[in-house]
Amino acid sequence: MRASNLNFALLTEAQKDALATSLALDLASSVGVNQRAIQNASGEVGRVSLSAGSLVASGNLYLGPGVTIEHVQGQLDGASLRSRVVASLTKAQATDALTGDGSLDEALGRVKVTASAEALRPSHCFVLGTRFEPSLPSDNPRAVDLRACQSRCAALPNCAYFTFFRETQGCLLQDAVAVPSFDSNATAGPARCPPVPAVGEPADEEMQAAIPSGGPSLLRWAGALAAAALGVATLCLLLPRLWRCCRRQGQGNKYRYTPLQED
Repeated sequence: MRASNLNFALLTEAQKDALATSLALDLASSVGVNQRAIQNASGEVGRVSLSAGSLVASGNLYLGPGVTIEHVQGQLDGASLRSRVVASLTKAQATDALTGDGSLDEALGRVKVTASAEALRPSHCFVLGTRFEPSLPSDNPRAVDLRACQSRCAALPNCAYFTFFRETQGCLLQDAVAVPSFDSNATAGPARCPPVPAVGEPADEEMQAAIPSGGPSLLRWAGALAAAALGVATLCLLLPRLWRCCRRQGQGNKYRYTPLQED
């Protein structure tokens, strides 16, 4: 998500900390999921990662069963997200970072919010167009690929983030105090990607909600009644014939078992 007409460098650390949580709630509310379904690049639940480029908020969103990327994108394109973001900027007292002249209402009116969602591999936790600074000293600031750079970071106890430059194979490592910023040539991420949440069986409430009201139960009852009616009708047709057949057999054997009378 990107909010334009805002100078990221003017935000204080307290404002960034508040926005990392409130913007995650804004995204979750717009999509219709719990805030805990969002994680930032460090794997912190209920928070997004912030970087420059006006104001860029990014994170991983774990979707429930049946929720599609198309549905999420449709929700993000709505006007409700912008109104939530503007409210969060005001609540965090971040309006001083707005650019342009005029009144506060005019400055807020110039804020444009765009957001996009894309499907990522389960282990994918990298942020495109982002770098962290400052970097730790390194004797070999290069890696063959993104994963190798992340592995180098994971091997160091004080490394929290890495920044990889694909064109030059540059690999810079950062500690926990590093700050993200926009860089179109860089890709950044944490030392370790957060694990994918385990998917358990749906709760009874979810199962009931997935069943249309009156659907399968009425169909089962209707089928049972139809089968019972057919069985009764068939029995009514067969009983008279069965009775006549038995009656004829009884008459044919009328005297066969009559005992002999003594003289």
